[in-house]
Amino acid sequence: MPHTTPLRRTTLIIATLLAFVVGLGLGQTDIHFWWVWLFPLGVVTLLARRSRVFVVGLCAIGLCLGLWRGHASLRQFDALTRHIGQTVSLTGTISDDPATAKQTNFILTSVSLGGRQVAGDVRVTSYPQRQLKRGYVVRITGKLKAGFSSQPASLGYGQLQVLSTKQSWLEQARQAFFAGMHTAMPDPNAGFALGLLIGVRSMIPVWLQNQLNDVGLSHLVAVSGYNLTIIAAAFYTVLRPRSRYLATAVSVWLISFFIIVAGASASVVRAAVVALLVLAAKYYGRSIRPGLLLALAAAATAAWNPWLLTRDLGWQLSFLAFAGIAVVAPVLETRLFRNPGSIKKVAIESFSAQLITFPLIMLVFGRFSVIAPLANMLVLPLVPAAMGLSLVAGLSGWLWPVSATVLAWPAWFITQLMLAIITRLDTLPIVSLTAALTWTRLVIIYALGTLLIWLLARRAVTEPHAQ
Repeated sequence: MPHTTPLRRTTLIIATLLAFVVGLGLGQTDIHFWWVWLFPLGVVTLLARRSRVFVVGLCAIGLCLGLWRGHASLRQFDALTRHIGQTVSLTGTISDDPATAKQTNFILTSVSLGGRQVAGDVRVTSYPQRQLKRGYVVRITGKLKAGFSSQPASLGYGQLQVLSTKQSWLEQARQAFFAGMHTAMPDPNAGFALGLLIGVRSMIPVWLQNQLNDVGLSHLVAVSGYNLTIIAAAFYTVLRPRSRYLATAVSVWLISFFIIVAGASASVVRAAVVALLVLAAKYYGRSIRPGLLLALAAAATAAWNPWLLTRDLGWQLSFLAFAGIAVVAPVLETRLFRNPGSIKKVAIESFSAQLITFPLIMLVFGRFSVIAPLANMLVLPLVPAAMGLSLVAGLSGWLWPVSATVLAWPAWFITQLMLAIITRLDTLPIVSLTAALTWTRLVIIYALGTLLIWLLARRAVTEPHAQ
């Protein structure tokens, strides 16, 4: 009988968690209950001594549990979604910074309907309401419609009434910091700096948001793990040559500051968790497998809310960016460079995150930025310094308004440089292209990409001195 090498324990855990995540996604479809037979089948196969059969049993159990949780998630918002198409009166708290242009958009959380609290957030669109702020309690009456992304319902242009303008001390400090930033720097630099620091898009002019979308840099001003993952990795990579402990401490402090100032919402906490996992993977190096961290984080957050897996683009991009930085970038560094410096590492990590998120962006938006890799290589190395200097500018405008202009000059200079690069790139003849991508092609692309990275990683291990 030929000898077979037992699978490592981490490999078994990763396979089981990934099967669970797949089950979460499939469970939200119209799949029939044939999958209940997977559980006893998995239990039976666990009794086998061969590792290849053992992993099949674990995957069957993980898939079955995921299918059960995913199917159960379809009913968690029933108390809210059964009223879709009806006129309702909702009471809740504004959970994000309302964006106002031709209309006002915000997310309503802690929603009550008919005096009873219901699960699920509601995306609200109303006529321009510039007095609204995060933390206000409002009542809105209108026709409830089907939602999108991770919000199961939406309500547009209803009658809105502000019930309470009381804000927590944290939100008051946050608003004071915003005011301090605008005291220290003029727009659009102040709005752009706040976008870099904590993902506040509502204060960025629409024309600048369009430019960021065109050149593939919109992730820099988004409250998502995609943004924070890249930024935390960039900080760590730049500071690592001086001290691993200093790099870790500064990066953790940055993430903590992000949580506090951004408001500690569910999306912000998820972003911070992903960024901390990236730091753990970089800090411990090869002693901890990034694939295990990725699988654990994906399984835990998606199990809490399976809708994130199938409907939340920010969640999807954050984990793809994590995979690009923690898995793809090290392989490219090993195969293409010998001991790359900090700047090269930041560029490779940025390119890897862009590369792995590129197919999903094409699927969702039907277009992609041709110059996104160039834009990220030019702008992303400036982001850590811009964030640090912008923090100084905001605090000086808040605490020392008299000296704010002088102390904020470095932040103004570097943000002005970044804005000049973005504007120049946006004037190029070809900035973005339109291309259709189906789900089938998306799966094929990611399958082929995963196989390629696996082959490169194996070759790097078997030929450690090939360089």
